[in-house]
Amino acid sequence: ESHYLAKDKIKTNDLLLKNNIPVPNHFIINKNNKNIYLKNNKIGFPCVLKPINGMQGKDVNTFIENQEKLNEILNKLLNNYDEIMMENQIYGNNYRIFVFNDKVMDVIEREQPFVIGNGVTSLEELIQKKNEFQKENNLFPTNNLDWEYMEKQGFSKNQIIPNRKKIFITNTINFHNGANPVRIPISEIPQDNIDIFNKAHKLLNLSCSGIDYMSNDIRVP
Repeated sequence: ESHYLAKDKIKTNDLLLKNNIPVPNHFIINKNNKNIYLKNNKIGFPCVLKPINGMQGKDVNTFIENQEKLNEILNKLLNNYDEIMMENQIYGNNYRIFVFNDKVMDVIEREQPFVIGNGVTSLEELIQKKNEFQKENNLFPTNNLDWEYMEKQGFSKNQIIPNRKKIFITNTINFHNGANPVRIPISEIPQDNIDIFNKAHKLLNLSCSGIDYMSNDIRVP
C-alpha cells in the first residue's frame, strides 16, 4: 500500500499538505477538463507539467513561461498519459534525502548539469564531450536537453562559449539526466529539517524512502 501511495504524486502531495509539509500547489489535468487549462492557467507562470506517476524525470517539463508553450506541451503529454499534474515552479537547489528505518542516513545534492566554455568549442560540442565523459565514468549523460533555457542564458548550440563561462544545459535535475551527486554531511543539516524529512517518511509508512527536497540551502532551517 505504501509503495503504491509513494508512486502516486497526487495522493502523496495531498497527504503531505494535510500534515503541514510544504509541497507545490497543483492541479490535475485530463482529456475531459483540458480545455479549461488550454485557455487559462490557474496556477500562474512559470509552471511545471509532468505525469502523475512518472519516474526518473521522464516527460517532466519545467519553467513553462507562457500559455502558448503550455498548450503545446499539454496536448503532447495527453497523447501519452491519461492524467497530467500541473505545479507552480519551485526554485532552489535539488536534494535527495535517504531515510531508512525512521533515520536519515544520507543526503546528496544533485548538481544541475552544466558545461564550461573554453573560447574555442561550440555549445553543442561541449555538451557532446560532457556526455562522453559521463559515460566513460559510468555516470548518466544529459539526454533531456533544454535549448530554449540555454538560449535564455545567451547562447545557441553553434555558438563558441567564452573561456570559463558556465552554461546550464537542462532544468530537469535528475540523476538519470546527468545530475551528479554531491554528498552533504548530515551534521551540517539543522534538526528542524531532519525532523520534517522523518515526518514525511513516516507518513507514507515506508521502511526505506528517498525524499526530494528543494531549498536555496539545506543547511538553513
